[in-house]
Amino acid sequence: FKVDLCALEYVSELQARIAESDLLVNATSVGMDGQSSPVPENIVLPETLLVADIIYQPFETPFLKWARSQGNPAVNGLGMLLYQAAEAFQLWTGKEMPTEEIWQSLTEKYQ
Repeated sequence: FKVDLCALEYVSELQARIAESDLLVNATSVGMDGQSSPVPENIVLPETLLVADIIYQPFETPFLKWARSQGNPAVNGLGMLLYQAAEAFQLWTGKEMPTEEIWQSLTEKYQ
């Protein structure tokens, strides 16, 4: 497991590092406006690259749309939010949180 950081202004270096990666994550607030993307759109993604955006609102950010338009699997941050909440709920109450029901409600609300 290796984490690699690269400045976005070095597009050719960024492209090379993404080409060698299995996972590309946006863990910034870029994209919450529903318009901006954290990665230049001229980057070509390897077809097996998984893309994750920690943002959950909007449900589908420009970053996720861009990744899916290239055929890549892409997930938003809603699942992370839910399962972090489930762990906290269990710590505080000693009970299991009904994650399936809550997931259904969240996806209906945010989609």
